[in-house]
Amino acid sequence: MKKWILGLLGLCACVMCGLAGVKSASYVQDSSAYVSFGIDIHDIDKVIESNAASLLDSQYVRTLQGKRLLAIADIANETSEDIDVELMARKLARALRKSGKFTLTNAIAGSGAKADRFIKDSRKLTKDPNYNQYTTDEQDTLQAPELSLSGKIAQRSKKIGEVVRVDYIFLLTLSDIKSGKVLWDHEEIISKVADPSVSSEMERQSEDKKLLALRAQCKNDDEKACRALFEKGDIQGLKSACERQVGYACAAAGGHYDKNNDVKQATLWYKKGCDIDNLLSCASYYYLIENYTQAFKLFTKACDGGSMVACSNLGFLYRNGQGVKQNGAKALELYGKACESGEKYSCFGAGLTYYFGNAGVKKDYTKARSYYTKACGLDHGDSCYNLGLMYANGEGGAKDEAKAFDMYEKAFKLFTKACDGGSMVACSNLGFLYQNGQGVKRNGAKALELYGKACDLGYQDGCEAYKQLKNAGY
Repeated sequence: MKKWILGLLGLCACVMCGLAGVKSASYVQDSSAYVSFGIDIHDIDKVIESNAASLLDSQYVRTLQGKRLLAIADIANETSEDIDVELMARKLARALRKSGKFTLTNAIAGSGAKADRFIKDSRKLTKDPNYNQYTTDEQDTLQAPELSLSGKIAQRSKKIGEVVRVDYIFLLTLSDIKSGKVLWDHEEIISKVADPSVSSEMERQSEDKKLLALRAQCKNDDEKACRALFEKGDIQGLKSACERQVGYACAAAGGHYDKNNDVKQATLWYKKGCDIDNLLSCASYYYLIENYTQAFKLFTKACDGGSMVACSNLGFLYRNGQGVKQNGAKALELYGKACESGEKYSCFGAGLTYYFGNAGVKKDYTKARSYYTKACGLDHGDSCYNLGLMYANGEGGAKDEAKAFDMYEKAFKLFTKACDGGSMVACSNLGFLYQNGQGVKRNGAKALELYGKACDLGYQDGCEAYKQLKNAGY
C-alpha cells in the first residue's frame, strides 16, 4: 500500500479562487505543478496506476489462463468530494484491458459505470416486423460477466495542531461472480493537509453540490433521496418535489412539520400527498386528524407494500392501541422489521418499549440498550441520550461513565445539527444538555437561549423550560 502526503498550507482550495487574479488564460504544460486540496485528476491517475499494478501482479492474474469478462459494479463515494467514479473505473478497466487478461462488458454495470443502453434497446428490434430480421441481433447472444469490480472511497478528517489532515481511502475489490470469492483487493490512501478554513470551505461547496443532486433525484421520484432530504431537514427541497407530484416528498414534508409539532403545516402537506394517492401521506393525514382506524388500515397497506416507515408507524399504533387493540408483541415485531432495514425511529421505538415495559411487554434493559445502540449508530439523537443514561446508571449492562459521556457528546452534536436546521425539539433537547452539563460544560445562559429559540419556533415544552429557568435566576 502506498501513501502520498501533500502539504497545502496557505493554498486556495478552489481552482477558480486561484484564478481570481489572472487576467489572461494560458495552457498549462504540466498541471501536476498545481496541486489542489481534495481529490484531483492526478490523484485519480496515481490510484489507477497503483491498483492496476497491484492487480496485474497478483497471484490470480499471474496464473490466469485466457481472458475474463469483467463488469464494473457499484463504487460508493462516501467522501465530501464530487469524485467521478465512472471515470475512475473506466480508466482502471482500460489499464486492465491493455494487459490482455480482461475484457469489459457494457451490457451490465453498477454505479461505477453506465451500461450501454443501446445494447438492450437493439434487442427490442428482434421480431419487430419493421426490421429485416436477418440484420437484427439474435436472442441469447449476450455474454454474462465472470468478474465484478467494486469498491468504495472513504474520507477521514483529523485536526493536527493548526492544520487539518484529510485521508482519502480508496478500496477496490475483484470478485468471482459465480462463486462470490474475493480474488483481489487493494487499499490506497492519499493524505492532504490544509488550513482549516480551506478544508471547511471545500466541504461546504461539496455539501451544496450533494444537496442539489439529492433535490434533483427526489424530484425524479427517488424515495431514498427524498428520505435523505428529510434527514437533512431540507424542507424547501421536499416541498418543491411535492409540488412536482412526488408523493413520498409530500409525506416527508409533512413528517418534517409533524415532528416539529406544526400541525397546520403537517396537515397541509400530508393532504397534498394524499390527493395524489400516496399511501404514506394519506395514512399520516388520517392519523393527524385522529381518524386512527383509517390510519391503521392505510399504514398496514403501505407496510405490506414495503414501506418501512409505514411499518414503524404501524408499530406505534399497536404500542399505543390507536385504531387497533393494543399489542406490544406485534409492535415489537413491526419495529424489529423496520429497524433491520435501517429505519432508526423504529429502533428507538423498540428501545422505548423494552425500557418502560409497556403494552404488555416486560421490561428488558439489555434489549433496550441493544436497540438504543443501533438507533444511535444511525444518528438518532434521543437514542444516544437515552443510551448515555443507561450507561451512567448501569442499566442493561455494566456501568460506564466514560461511555455515558461519549453518548451524551454524540447526542449533543446531533441535536446541535438539527437545531441549526430549524428543529425546535432539538433546540429544546440541546438546552437540556447545557442545563445539566451532559456532553458539554454546564451553561445555564446557553440553555436559556436554546429554550427560548425552541419556544420562538413554537415548541410549548421549550417555553415551559424557558420560564422555569428564567424563574431560577438565569
